[in-house]
Amino acid sequence: MNNLNNAQKTFERAFKMHTDSNNLEGLCETRMHLAAVMQRLGDHETAARLLTEMGAIAMEHGLRKQLGEALHLLGELHLRRERPDLGTHHLSEAFSCFMGFGFKPSKSELVMDKELGGSKDVIHIYESHRKQVFEEEAEQSRLMMAVSAGQELMASYFNLLREAGTCSIAKMKTIEWKLSKAGWWVQRLHHDYLPCMCPIHNRTPLDVLRIQLETKAKSELAVDYSQGGSLLQRIDTVEDITKLRSSYHTSSRM
Repeated sequence: MNNLNNAQKTFERAFKMHTDSNNLEGLCETRMHLAAVMQRLGDHETAARLLTEMGAIAMEHGLRKQLGEALHLLGELHLRRERPDLGTHHLSEAFSCFMGFGFKPSKSELVMDKELGGSKDVIHIYESHRKQVFEEEAEQSRLMMAVSAGQELMASYFNLLREAGTCSIAKMKTIEWKLSKAGWWVQRLHHDYLPCMCPIHNRTPLDVLRIQLETKAKSELAVDYSQGGSLLQRIDTVEDITKLRSSYHTSSRM
Protein backbone atom coordinates (compact mmCIF):
# COMPACT_ATOMS: atom_id res chain seq x y z
CA MET A 1 0.00 0.00 0.00
CA ASN A 2 2.84 2.42 0.85
CA ASN A 3 4.47 1.73 -2.51
CA LEU A 4 1.20 2.50 -4.30
CA ASN A 5 0.75 5.74 -2.36
CA ASN A 6 4.33 6.77 -3.15
CA ALA A 7 3.76 5.96 -6.82
CA GLN A 8 0.59 8.05 -6.81
CA LYS A 9 2.43 11.05 -5.35
CA THR A 10 5.25 10.65 -7.88
CA PHE A 11 2.88 10.57 -10.84
CA GLU A 12 0.94 13.54 -9.46
CA ARG A 13 4.18 15.56 -9.37
CA ALA A 14 4.97 14.45 -12.92
CA PHE A 15 1.46 15.44 -13.96
CA LYS A 16 2.02 18.96 -12.59
CA MET A 17 5.34 19.24 -14.44
CA HIS A 18 3.78 18.17 -17.75
CA THR A 19 0.89 20.59 -17.18
CA ASP A 20 3.28 23.50 -16.65
CA SER A 21 5.27 22.62 -19.79
CA ASN A 22 2.10 21.79 -21.80
CA ASN A 23 3.55 18.40 -22.76
CA LEU A 24 0.48 16.66 -24.17
CA GLU A 25 2.06 13.23 -24.62
CA GLY A 26 3.45 13.43 -21.09
CA LEU A 27 0.01 14.35 -19.74
CA CYS A 28 -1.51 11.34 -21.48
CA GLU A 29 1.19 8.99 -20.20
CA THR A 30 0.92 10.32 -16.64
CA ARG A 31 -2.85 9.89 -16.64
CA MET A 32 -2.37 6.33 -17.89
CA HIS A 33 0.01 5.47 -15.02
CA LEU A 34 -2.20 7.21 -12.46
CA ALA A 35 -5.16 5.17 -13.70
CA ALA A 36 -3.14 1.97 -13.21
CA VAL A 37 -2.32 3.00 -9.63
CA MET A 38 -5.96 3.82 -8.92
CA GLN A 39 -7.01 0.40 -10.20
CA ARG A 40 -4.54 -1.25 -7.82
CA LEU A 41 -5.98 0.85 -5.00
CA GLY A 42 -9.51 -0.27 -5.95
CA ASP A 43 -10.72 3.17 -7.08
CA HIS A 44 -12.13 2.11 -10.46
CA GLU A 45 -14.24 5.25 -10.91
CA THR A 46 -11.20 7.53 -10.72
CA ALA A 47 -9.28 5.22 -13.04
CA ALA A 48 -12.08 5.36 -15.61
CA ARG A 49 -12.23 9.17 -15.32
CA LEU A 50 -8.46 9.51 -15.87
CA LEU A 51 -8.53 7.25 -18.93
CA THR A 52 -11.52 9.14 -20.34
CA GLU A 53 -9.66 12.45 -19.89
CA MET A 54 -6.61 10.92 -21.56
CA GLY A 55 -8.73 9.83 -24.53
CA ALA A 56 -10.33 13.27 -24.80
CA ILE A 57 -6.94 15.04 -24.91
CA ALA A 58 -5.59 12.55 -27.44
CA MET A 59 -8.64 12.92 -29.68
CA GLU A 60 -8.53 16.72 -29.51
CA HIS A 61 -4.87 16.91 -30.53
CA GLY A 62 -4.74 14.00 -32.98
CA LEU A 63 -2.61 11.67 -30.84
CA ARG A 64 -3.82 8.41 -32.35
CA LYS A 65 -1.61 6.01 -30.41
CA GLN A 66 -2.48 7.60 -27.07
CA LEU A 67 -6.18 7.53 -27.96
CA GLY A 68 -5.93 3.83 -28.78
CA GLU A 69 -4.14 3.13 -25.50
CA ALA A 70 -6.85 4.96 -23.53
CA LEU A 71 -9.61 3.00 -25.26
CA HIS A 72 -7.76 -0.30 -24.78
CA LEU A 73 -7.24 0.30 -21.06
CA LEU A 74 -10.86 1.38 -20.65
CA GLY A 75 -11.92 -1.87 -22.29
CA GLU A 76 -9.74 -3.91 -19.92
CA LEU A 77 -11.13 -1.95 -16.97
CA HIS A 78 -14.70 -2.78 -17.98
CA LEU A 79 -13.71 -6.44 -18.28
CA ARG A 80 -12.39 -6.44 -14.71
CA ARG A 81 -15.66 -4.84 -13.58
CA GLU A 82 -17.60 -7.65 -15.32
CA ARG A 83 -19.00 -5.42 -18.06
CA PRO A 84 -17.87 -7.27 -21.20
CA ASP A 85 -20.46 -5.45 -23.33
CA LEU A 86 -18.69 -2.13 -22.72
CA GLY A 87 -15.29 -3.80 -22.86
CA THR A 88 -15.89 -5.22 -26.34
CA HIS A 89 -17.03 -1.83 -27.62
CA HIS A 90 -13.98 0.05 -26.33
CA LEU A 91 -11.53 -2.63 -27.47
CA SER A 92 -13.07 -2.61 -30.93
CA GLU A 93 -12.61 1.16 -31.10
CA ALA A 94 -9.03 0.78 -29.87
CA PHE A 95 -8.29 -1.73 -32.64
CA SER A 96 -9.74 0.62 -35.27
CA CYS A 97 -7.73 3.50 -33.84
CA PHE A 98 -4.41 1.60 -33.91
CA MET A 99 -5.12 0.49 -37.48
CA GLY A 100 -6.02 4.05 -38.51
CA PHE A 101 -9.58 3.30 -39.60
CA GLY A 102 -11.74 6.43 -39.71
CA PHE A 103 -9.18 8.53 -37.82
CA LYS A 104 -9.05 12.24 -38.65
CA PRO A 105 -5.60 13.86 -38.56
CA SER A 106 -4.97 16.77 -36.24
CA LYS A 107 -5.54 20.29 -37.52
CA SER A 108 -1.83 21.13 -37.16
CA GLU A 109 -0.87 18.39 -39.63
CA LEU A 110 -3.40 19.59 -42.19
CA VAL A 111 -2.36 23.23 -41.84
CA MET A 112 1.35 22.37 -42.13
CA ASP A 113 0.67 20.23 -45.20
CA LYS A 114 -1.13 23.14 -46.85
CA GLU A 115 1.58 25.66 -45.91
CA LEU A 116 4.32 23.51 -47.45
CA GLY A 117 2.88 24.00 -50.91
CA GLY A 118 1.17 20.65 -51.38
CA SER A 119 4.00 19.04 -53.39
CA LYS A 120 3.60 15.34 -54.14
CA ASP A 121 6.56 14.30 -51.98
CA VAL A 122 5.32 16.28 -48.99
CA ILE A 123 1.76 14.99 -49.42
CA HIS A 124 3.08 11.42 -49.56
CA ILE A 125 5.08 11.90 -46.34
CA TYR A 126 2.15 13.34 -44.43
CA GLU A 127 -0.34 10.80 -45.74
CA SER A 128 1.95 7.93 -44.76
CA HIS A 129 2.36 9.49 -41.32
CA ARG A 130 -1.39 9.76 -40.84
CA LYS A 131 -1.92 6.16 -41.96
CA GLN A 132 0.74 4.65 -39.71
CA VAL A 133 -0.34 1.28 -38.32
CA PHE A 134 0.57 0.27 -34.77
CA GLU A 135 0.57 -3.47 -35.42
CA GLU A 136 1.59 -4.78 -32.01
CA GLU A 137 -0.93 -2.62 -30.13
CA ALA A 138 -3.65 -3.45 -32.66
CA GLU A 139 -3.01 -7.19 -32.24
CA GLN A 140 -3.28 -6.88 -28.45
CA SER A 141 -6.58 -5.03 -28.77
CA ARG A 142 -7.87 -7.62 -31.25
CA LEU A 143 -7.05 -10.51 -28.91
CA MET A 144 -8.60 -8.79 -25.90
CA MET A 145 -11.65 -7.93 -27.99
CA ALA A 146 -12.08 -11.64 -28.79
CA VAL A 147 -11.79 -12.52 -25.09
CA SER A 148 -14.31 -9.82 -24.18
CA ALA A 149 -16.76 -10.92 -26.87
CA GLY A 150 -16.48 -14.50 -25.60
CA GLN A 151 -17.25 -13.39 -22.05
CA GLU A 152 -20.16 -11.35 -23.35
CA LEU A 153 -21.59 -14.41 -25.12
CA MET A 154 -21.09 -16.61 -22.06
CA ALA A 155 -23.02 -14.15 -19.91
CA SER A 156 -25.88 -14.16 -22.40
CA TYR A 157 -25.75 -17.98 -22.52
CA PHE A 158 -26.22 -18.22 -18.76
CA ASN A 159 -29.17 -15.84 -19.08
CA LEU A 160 -30.55 -18.06 -21.85
CA LEU A 161 -30.34 -21.13 -19.60
CA ARG A 162 -32.19 -19.29 -16.85
CA GLU A 163 -34.91 -18.19 -19.27
CA ALA A 164 -35.27 -21.69 -20.75
CA GLY A 165 -37.22 -22.79 -17.68
CA THR A 166 -40.18 -20.56 -18.59
CA CYS A 167 -39.59 -19.48 -22.21
CA SER A 168 -40.18 -21.88 -25.13
CA ILE A 169 -38.05 -19.80 -27.50
CA ALA A 170 -35.09 -19.79 -25.10
CA LYS A 171 -35.51 -23.55 -24.77
CA MET A 172 -35.51 -23.95 -28.58
CA LYS A 173 -32.37 -21.79 -28.90
CA THR A 174 -30.63 -23.93 -26.28
CA ILE A 175 -31.55 -27.13 -28.13
CA GLU A 176 -30.39 -25.68 -31.47
CA TRP A 177 -27.07 -24.66 -29.95
CA LYS A 178 -26.44 -28.08 -28.43
CA LEU A 179 -27.47 -30.01 -31.56
CA SER A 180 -26.06 -27.91 -34.41
CA LYS A 181 -24.09 -25.05 -32.76
CA ALA A 182 -26.59 -22.53 -34.14
CA GLY A 183 -25.85 -19.23 -32.39
CA TRP A 184 -28.46 -18.34 -29.78
CA TRP A 185 -27.64 -14.65 -30.25
CA VAL A 186 -29.08 -14.72 -33.80
CA GLN A 187 -32.82 -14.10 -34.13
CA ARG A 188 -34.29 -16.49 -36.73
CA LEU A 189 -37.63 -16.33 -38.50
CA HIS A 190 -38.94 -19.66 -37.25
CA HIS A 191 -38.62 -18.41 -33.66
CA ASP A 192 -41.56 -16.10 -34.40
CA TYR A 193 -43.71 -19.15 -35.19
CA LEU A 194 -43.31 -20.76 -31.76
CA PRO A 195 -46.09 -20.38 -29.17
CA CYS A 196 -44.67 -19.05 -25.93
CA MET A 197 -46.61 -17.89 -22.88
CA CYS A 198 -43.69 -16.27 -21.06
CA PRO A 199 -44.12 -12.59 -20.05
CA ILE A 200 -41.70 -11.44 -22.76
CA HIS A 201 -43.41 -13.05 -25.77
CA ASN A 202 -46.97 -13.88 -24.56
CA ARG A 203 -47.79 -15.62 -27.85
CA THR A 204 -50.63 -18.15 -28.14
CA PRO A 205 -51.05 -20.70 -30.97
CA LEU A 206 -53.72 -18.42 -32.48
CA ASP A 207 -51.24 -15.55 -32.48
CA VAL A 208 -48.76 -17.78 -34.32
CA LEU A 209 -51.41 -18.63 -36.93
CA ARG A 210 -52.20 -14.93 -37.40
CA ILE A 211 -48.49 -14.11 -37.85
CA GLN A 212 -48.13 -16.87 -40.45
CA LEU A 213 -51.17 -15.63 -42.41
CA GLU A 214 -49.89 -12.04 -42.35
CA THR A 215 -46.46 -13.15 -43.56
CA LYS A 216 -48.01 -15.20 -46.36
CA ALA A 217 -50.23 -12.30 -47.44
CA LYS A 218 -47.25 -9.93 -47.54
CA SER A 219 -45.18 -12.36 -49.62
CA GLU A 220 -48.06 -12.88 -52.09
CA LEU A 221 -48.53 -9.12 -52.39
CA ALA A 222 -44.83 -8.68 -53.12
CA VAL A 223 -44.97 -11.38 -55.82
CA ASP A 224 -48.05 -9.78 -57.43
CA TYR A 225 -46.36 -6.40 -57.41
CA SER A 226 -43.20 -7.73 -59.08
CA GLN A 227 -45.24 -9.60 -61.70
CA GLY A 228 -47.31 -6.49 -62.40
CA GLY A 229 -44.17 -4.42 -62.84
CA SER A 230 -42.67 -6.89 -65.31
CA LEU A 231 -45.99 -6.99 -67.23
CA LEU A 232 -46.00 -3.20 -67.54
CA GLN A 233 -42.43 -3.32 -68.82
CA ARG A 234 -43.42 -5.86 -71.47
CA ILE A 235 -46.40 -3.69 -72.53
CA ASP A 236 -44.12 -0.66 -72.87
CA THR A 237 -41.72 -2.73 -74.99
CA VAL A 238 -44.52 -3.90 -77.32
CA GLU A 239 -45.77 -0.32 -77.73
CA ASP A 240 -42.26 0.89 -78.56
CA ILE A 241 -41.86 -1.84 -81.21
CA THR A 242 -45.27 -0.95 -82.72
CA LYS A 243 -44.33 2.74 -82.93
CA LEU A 244 -41.00 1.84 -84.51
CA ARG A 245 -42.63 -0.35 -87.16
CA SER A 246 -45.28 2.26 -87.99
CA SER A 247 -42.65 4.99 -88.36
CA TYR A 248 -40.59 2.70 -90.61
CA HIS A 249 -43.56 1.99 -92.92
CA THR A 250 -44.41 5.69 -93.09
CA SER A 251 -40.88 6.65 -94.06
CA SER A 252 -40.68 3.88 -96.71
CA ARG A 253 -43.88 5.10 -98.37
CA MET A 254 -42.51 8.60 -98.63
